[in-house]
Formats: sequence, structure tokens, C-alpha cells
Amino acid sequence: MDVVERQWRLEACEHESKHAGLLHAYGVHVTRVGVCADGSGETTYNPLDDRDLADTLRWEPYRVAQRLVMVYMAGCYAGGIGTREPLCDGDARMLAHYGAVWTRVRGSDTCQPSAATLQAKARAMAHRWVIEHEEAITRFARQLDSAGSLSGSQLQQRLERVFGHRGVVHAV
Repeated sequence: MDVVERQWRLEACEHESKHAGLLHAYGVHVTRVGVCADGSGETTYNPLDDRDLADTLRWEPYRVAQRLVMVYMAGCYAGGIGTREPLCDGDARMLAHYGAVWTRVRGSDTCQPSAATLQAKARAMAHRWVIEHEEAITRFARQLDSAGSLSGSQLQQRLERVFGHRGVVHAV
């Protein structure tokens, strides 16, 4: 692996560590995190959909549903925080998906914030989280670099060891 490929891989490890760490910290079950030498990577988790959000609203007030959508949106933003790169295609696609889910479930209730408002709050949430967890992100990125891919109980143990116990924000 040459110097450029090595740099790409390290950046991918940090990028995916931000996604996985934030989602884990806010209660989203991350199932796999992996990186390749070419600088590509992927964090896998169960995405939020209309039914999940509608179920949440059946039992919880709108503010809980807003927070849930913001967590998933913040997860999309987290990977790119601290880099000069624009939001990557996959993250932008998921961000648009969560905005559309919120818009559909919110319906015509104009008392609730727009998807754009939730995106702005989610971006700020991601910034704060990444700044506050910089050391943990670096530790997890080193572990990911060494392993290349983490999943199952090994991933869960490492996420808990580095970022703490998974938060409980919702039932999804």
C-alpha cells in the first residue's frame, strides 16, 4: 500500500468511526463497519423508515420523533465533520431519505419543524458530538484500521469500550 492509499484508508477509518460512534451513542444498532484500501468504507445499520417513525408517534410526542430523525440525520453528517470534502453521495442520499420520511409523517402539521430545520439542528448536533468525542473517534479509527471490518459481538464490544454503552433514545 503506497502513501496515498494509506492516507485514504486512514481517512476512511476516521469517517466511518464518526458515523458508527455517533449512531451507537444515540441508540442506533450498528451492525457492521468496514473500510477498504482505496478509501471507501461503509457503516451498516437499520435505517429509519415511515413505519418506524409513525410507530414512535403513536406512543411518543412529536419532540421524541423529531429527536429520532435528527439522530439519524446527524449520523449522516458526522463522517464528514472536520474534512474539506462535501457530503459523500451515500450520506447525502440517506439524509434526503430521512428528510422525506419526516415530511411524509409530519404531513400538513405546520406546527412541526420542516425537514430543513431538522437537518440544520442535526448538523449542529453532529458537530458537537464529533468535537466532544475526538479522542474516542481516533481510538476506534485505529482499531478499525487494524481490523479492516468489524461486525457482530466484536463490533458491539469495541463500540461500548470506546464510546460507552449504547444510548436509549428510541425503540427502533
